[in-house]
Amino acid sequence: MIKKRYFVFILISLLIIAGCKTEDKEKTTITIVSGSIGKDLAVLEEQISIFEELNPRIRVELLETPETDTGKYKRYVEWLKDENSGVDVYVTDIVWTTEFAKNGWILPLNGYIKGRIDMNDFLDGTVKANTWNGDIVAFPWFTDAGVLYYRKDLLDKYGFSPPGTWDDLKIISKKIVKNEIKEHPYMVGFVFQADKYEGLVANYLEYVWSYGGDVITDNNKVILNSPQSVKGLNTYYDMLAISSKGITVFQEEDGRNYFQSGNSVFMRNWPYAYTLLNSDISSVKGKFSIAPLPVGKEGYKSVSALGGWNLVISARSKHPKESFRLIEFLTGKEQQCYKAIKSGQNPTRKSCYEDQDIIKLNPSISYLFDIVKLARPRPVQPEYNRISMIIQIEVHSVLEGKEKSDIATSRMAKSIEKIISGQEF
Repeated sequence: MIKKRYFVFILISLLIIAGCKTEDKEKTTITIVSGSIGKDLAVLEEQISIFEELNPRIRVELLETPETDTGKYKRYVEWLKDENSGVDVYVTDIVWTTEFAKNGWILPLNGYIKGRIDMNDFLDGTVKANTWNGDIVAFPWFTDAGVLYYRKDLLDKYGFSPPGTWDDLKIISKKIVKNEIKEHPYMVGFVFQADKYEGLVANYLEYVWSYGGDVITDNNKVILNSPQSVKGLNTYYDMLAISSKGITVFQEEDGRNYFQSGNSVFMRNWPYAYTLLNSDISSVKGKFSIAPLPVGKEGYKSVSALGGWNLVISARSKHPKESFRLIEFLTGKEQQCYKAIKSGQNPTRKSCYEDQDIIKLNPSISYLFDIVKLARPRPVQPEYNRISMIIQIEVHSVLEGKEKSDIATSRMAKSIEKIISGQEF
């Protein structure tokens, strides 16, 4: 009798195991790779869990890439070229789109989008920046623009308004720090991004644009070597005098943590920082506000660098339909609004900016919308990564005091001209 029961138990167990294996076989596994700045990874994990509940036949594996943008780019290129990488969906920087598309590493998405998604709800600039040869090749996930964060309590205390020019920012910083330094020995005027990586390029271009300069025209003429560009780089260097001693190795989170500790009057960063600065563990909760970036001269318009990250499907993916289903889910209005609330990142869907839950959490969202709409993209070039590396090297050399702005600007312009014309350097 016991043996019979035991046999029945084993049989049932085997049937259960077989059933589980059958169920696993019926599931399609796709892999997405993403970074981990701010709350990115934690929020994405939550969204993936929701997606899997709604799509029980799809399992999603999440790979983390905690490297800098430069290191992440190199890793992505290796995987995109590797038939056996197993990565289906990549979270990519907006400046990589044209290169990845030109090389055939990512799939055109028009065929998947048609009849399923209304692209008119997406910010025009984000769609344009992710279009190659008439095809949308990357889906806008969240967008960014450089923003000036400032200590509203301190500016009010000393009777200042948000600075309109970079000179105003320096003057305000010096006066406030002079009065606050006794009680706050680590207080500085301004923190920003100045490490040798992609964030430096965005900061640098904002200074150049603020004086009316630029890198390349729409017809691919290099115009970087100008008095406006030199003045912009000089101003970038001047900001070191009112910042932390270690600023030349600061990236986004370094500046955010410094400002959040209450030790800086101003900060240049992306919108993601807003929610973190208003958290319960923040020393500046309720004490800060945002404004457009300063300009070089009065009468100029404030211009921010357009940032943002997108979702692409590898051309080597064995499951493109399931991968697009994940992208469709993550970029839908509900999930974009969810991400904005949870991580403070700006949606690419226009309709999210009217969402009352987001407005309640972040009353400045409509103000950010105006900044994002006017943000300017970095040079849209298939060889952008090479252009970026030149800028990083030369500008960082100036910030470290190893080179003069005019010499570095001239050298950058010559190197970029060679890239645009197809020459080696």
